[in-house]
Amino acid sequence: MTQGTSHRAPAGAVAGTTDQPPLVFDWITELGDADLAEMKRILDVVATTSGTNGFSEPLDEVQLATLASKIRYGLHAGTVHQLMARAGGTVVGIVTLESTSQPARRHIVEVRRAAVPPHERGRFFRRGWVEVLYKCRAMGWEIAQIDVSEDGPIALWERMGFRIFGKVADYARVGTRRLDGVYMTLDIAAAVHAIEARKRPEPSQ
Repeated sequence: MTQGTSHRAPAGAVAGTTDQPPLVFDWITELGDADLAEMKRILDVVATTSGTNGFSEPLDEVQLATLASKIRYGLHAGTVHQLMARAGGTVVGIVTLESTSQPARRHIVEVRRAAVPPHERGRFFRRGWVEVLYKCRAMGWEIAQIDVSEDGPIALWERMGFRIFGKVADYARVGTRRLDGVYMTLDIAAAVHAIEARKRPEPSQ
């Protein structure tokens, strides 16, 4: 299978430094085998270095095949939007957005997977989250939701603008551990407004 086709982000969504390849934000329309392998690598790194993100250990073949099937079906159905953040051709972060076909909930999008290795998180979230928010606005979504294990990056999502609206006990089980889950929500228009307000020059005196 060939590499997935994609929509490249505009120049304004590319960021980099003099000693690092720039980030390119790529909303793929097909999940090819090469991108699937990169996705597994990212998820495995996060599973072994960070809190529970749906997976608490490297994915086995069955888990990977199941994940690939869900994403490919959603991409074709138009309910999944998959972001691959690349630097020098290598994927350094992923975000999966999933919408619903239910008429009463079409204004809501779920952030299903947001996986970035620890050493890439600073620059990814400075620019990558802006890319995600603009995508949400372009799709007409008004509310973003995410659920996070108690050992996950809750404080990070709060810095991104999410607010906790509920908790559930025994959300995830990792070995003998039983972890609670936190459910969070974000007003997309307010988040975009806050970003754009920071970009505006200060009024002259």
